[in-house]
Amino acid sequence: MHQRELHTDAPSFALALRQIPRPDGGGRVAAFEILKSTIRTREYVQKRESEGKTLFDAMRDGVQDAMQCFDDEIEKTIRIPPPPATCVCTCQT
Repeated sequence: MHQRELHTDAPSFALALRQIPRPDGGGRVAAFEILKSTIRTREYVQKRESEGKTLFDAMRDGVQDAMQCFDDEIEKTIRIPPPPATCVCTCQT
């Protein structure tokens, strides 16, 4: 197998990172946006985005393809309180 063929078979991702303030005011937390190269996303890039056919829509719908958008990640960070220490602790007594 040629090296070029090997690379074209591998999934391609675009990652973006933002550091956002923690809800409790104690520093910052990373929020990632992940876009995977799929038939749908390549089509949107090649044929240009249109109403209801945007990369944002593809990321929101692409959770099963390991995609995520900033808006959803920021919402999770703001709305989900951190678990109590006893939930995270490996030695629960």
